[in-house]
This record gives sequence, structure tokens and C-alpha cells, in this order.
Amino acid sequence: MKQKFRILCKKCRKFYLPDDTKISKLGYCEDCRFVKGRCKVITQLGYQCQNERKFAGYCLEHFLTRNSKDLVKEIKNR
Repeated sequence: MKQKFRILCKKCRKFYLPDDTKISKLGYCEDCRFVKGRCKVITQLGYQCQNERKFAGYCLEHFLTRNSKDLVKEIKNR
């Protein structure tokens, strides 16, 4: 069993358990890795999409590729 240790976030200075993304291993917690105004999709490398958000928190490219059922659930949860 692999034991995980808590890491101090470089931005907010709170301790968190790292996940498998590269940005988490670099020292940013889940709350701090999202930049306001950008698309909320996390790329395969673990970074946030660089495009500006346009519709429901997504850029046009990612909004069009999202499943409509998932979008409806997200909107209802807000």
C-alpha cells in the first residue's frame, strides 16, 4: 500500500493530498489550479485549458464536445 503525504499548496498555503495530475505534484491544490475566466476543462497533462470561457464555463471547442446530458446536470446543480 502506497502512503501519501500532505503537501503545502504554493498559492493558498493549505495542506492537501496530491492526486495523479502533474500540476498537483508541482504543489497546487485543487482549488488553486483553476484560474477564473478560463475554460474549466483539465487537459491530459493536468493543466487547465488556456482558452477564455464563453458558455457555461467552457470555451467554444470544449462546450461543443460536451455531452448534452452532462451539461443539463451541471446547470441544474448550480
